[in-house]
Amino acid sequence: MIKIPDIKIISFAITLFFTIIGVVLVLGTNGFSEAAGLVLLVIGLILSVIGMVISYVTTRNEPIMTWLFLILNLITFLTCGFISSPLYHGLLLGIYSNPFVIEAIIIALILSTSITIFLKQQNFKAIFVFISVFIFSLVISILILSFFSGYANCSIVEEFDVTEIFELPQMDQDYLRITPKKVAYRYMSDASQYPRHKPYYPCDLILINKTPYWSTVLSPDGIFNYYNIKDVGSIYVDMSTMEKNVVIKEQVLDTSPGIGLKDNDVWRILTEHKYYITLERPMIFLYNNSTYIMRPYIEYEHKFTFPLWYTIPKWGGVFLIDDKGIIQDLSPEQARESEVLKGQKLFPEELATYYVESQNYWKAKTEGFLSAIFNLIFDHEEQIEIIDVSNQGNEQPFLINTDDGLKWTISVEPYGNAHGIYRIYLLDARSGTIEYMQFSGKEIGPVRACDYVRKDNPIVDWDRFDVIEPIPVLPNGELYWEIRVSSIDGSGISYIAFVHPVTGNVIRCESDVQVRDFIYSLNISGSTEENATITGIISHIETFIYNGYTNWVIRLENKSVFYNANSNDLTYRDCSLLALKKIGDNISFTTKTENQQYIEDVLE
Repeated sequence: MIKIPDIKIISFAITLFFTIIGVVLVLGTNGFSEAAGLVLLVIGLILSVIGMVISYVTTRNEPIMTWLFLILNLITFLTCGFISSPLYHGLLLGIYSNPFVIEAIIIALILSTSITIFLKQQNFKAIFVFISVFIFSLVISILILSFFSGYANCSIVEEFDVTEIFELPQMDQDYLRITPKKVAYRYMSDASQYPRHKPYYPCDLILINKTPYWSTVLSPDGIFNYYNIKDVGSIYVDMSTMEKNVVIKEQVLDTSPGIGLKDNDVWRILTEHKYYITLERPMIFLYNNSTYIMRPYIEYEHKFTFPLWYTIPKWGGVFLIDDKGIIQDLSPEQARESEVLKGQKLFPEELATYYVESQNYWKAKTEGFLSAIFNLIFDHEEQIEIIDVSNQGNEQPFLINTDDGLKWTISVEPYGNAHGIYRIYLLDARSGTIEYMQFSGKEIGPVRACDYVRKDNPIVDWDRFDVIEPIPVLPNGELYWEIRVSSIDGSGISYIAFVHPVTGNVIRCESDVQVRDFIYSLNISGSTEENATITGIISHIETFIYNGYTNWVIRLENKSVFYNANSNDLTYRDCSLLALKKIGDNISFTTKTENQQYIEDVLE
């Protein structure tokens, strides 16, 4: 008669089989084999837990065998868990960044064990008492400890200085933010001509020669391609124009987002570098004609203040990945000094939002934690809210480039039903320093400003259009909300509206030139030269077609003025001369008497 092996042996053999096959497949080079291996490792992980339970239940009278199979199943559990660890990153990071959950579990275990022993229950009654007390204690512990979760926000308020400013910085005149994120992604999709690839979502904002672009990679489309081919390149949409200006850079990337599995940038970062971090979305940009990927990340500093064990999120640095797949972990200081990252945003936008939200605990700095909590729950003194426009496809903070550098801007309204602009926070996008400007209370906020745009144009069917991305701008040193009106499907921009926050007056701009004139021309009132003849070296020149006529926008070195020319106002000779001009060329022209920013005659 054949003896049937012990159930614990069968269980471990099956677990070991799944583990070994899973490891072999994951270590392979084929994407589908890697995915299949992960599935087997997850099964092995579950079976190893079942195996530990079986080992304990069936060998309680044999201590040596119990410990042997417990250890063997534990080894397979750790092996499967380690190799497939990126799959559980969200869960484990959630526990790591909220350690009060572990604290609550420990308290619940102590209480449930103590009560079970005290009641001297046995068998199933003991198990029932233990589980009941554990669940009840766990829920109560989490609720009590959650009350103190604001310790982290209080620490932010105490550690980071926030400076009040009394004048918003002027926007850099090379920086014009027009195309919203939603429209940019539609432009990318419309311009993509690769049957096996699509633009990776979401796209992000970068600067190329100070001009803002939306960028992303062209990642594999479909489950089969996801595991078997790589990204084909990157795609960029010019943010500074209403026109669809799309640039595609074909370059295969060894490591990138949107591909599976071990060549995925997140997988490699988590398995080869740091695990307990929060990664921001990827930023794709060009440097020396090569494609780079950059991901800022957030680390967590553990602290204990009775009775809570908590973490403080802090900027850990950035991961920089080149087209060969080489990953560099750069500290904030190294990132700011990097030539590759010069002029790009670095500070995590998720952290920028968290820091601003933490300002609601401002009383902790002078009156303590309990005063801050009381104010937050009951009093609401100087309490703020970050309100975003619904369905805009892009939430605050918004990135702007100012004379003081790149800034994350977050506009906040007072708590409750008030919708005036209360403060505008500016966070340095390369260092994280925080400033804010307080407003008088008369100014309408960004959400209500969108309502004024709809009211200004009542004949429009607003069910077919979006009013999105309100950002603060300062024409002539005066605050306006710059708001984009686009089709609801993101197929294009109808116009840009500027809303005065005090009067509610709306100014519509239907071309790039009109937007640039409104934002910058008023800023340089009186700065044009009295002499109508202008000579200099071209530092910026762009051409576009509007209403059937060619338009030029020209800026000269060491001058803040943008000069405009329209082919309808010029002779054939003037148009021919302008058509040949490029950056670095000398130019001489006369301007119109009534408006010295418009070119009348081209001299050379």
